[in-house]
Amino acid sequence: MRERQTGSTWQFAGFIITDSDADALPGDPILLDSVPVGYVTSAGTGFRMMKRLALGYVRANTSSGVWSIRILGNDCPAAPAPLPFYDPGNARLKA
Repeated sequence: MRERQTGSTWQFAGFIITDSDADALPGDPILLDSVPVGYVTSAGTGFRMMKRLALGYVRANTSSGVWSIRILGNDCPAAPAPLPFYDPGNARLKA
């Protein structure tokens, strides 16, 4: 009830991992300017897009900066992406 009144401190976000041969794992930290601000809930390869994708929660009101996801101990660059990742009808483009 309190969260509805005050707003959530977390927001659900999607990321495209731009430089990694491995998929992120649940629990991997999401970093903003090398500081942990969230965690991965699920990830995998989007074969339609041919990219590595990750979903997770990040702290609300995070500013822009350099995003990365720590995968197997390596900080891999990641780009925030609008959800859903795949838009076959171009609805987002036509909006």
